[in-house]
Amino acid sequence: MVTSQALISSAVVAAVDLTHKALEISARGGAVLAHERSTVYAVGVAAVCVAWAGAVAMLRAPAIGFAAGLLVGGAVGNVLSLALWPSLAGVPNPI
Repeated sequence: MVTSQALISSAVVAAVDLTHKALEISARGGAVLAHERSTVYAVGVAAVCVAWAGAVAMLRAPAIGFAAGLLVGGAVGNVLSLALWPSLAGVPNPI
């Protein structure tokens, strides 16, 4: 149960994040601010997310699973942004 809540909330947050970035990048012709991120950042965030997800799965607390999914979804959105928009100087910040 906790794992499914975390997966659903993280997938929703990552999808909303990436959709928002894609729409803003398209609307502005790629002229969005970007936060520089290195490969070390991407690998580190991925490792922390896996560790965090494992710890949350062991807790078996639904509220924590949902909240952890929000955190992981945002991190996944940022890491995927590096792969989806390599022409930008980092993670797009269209807000």
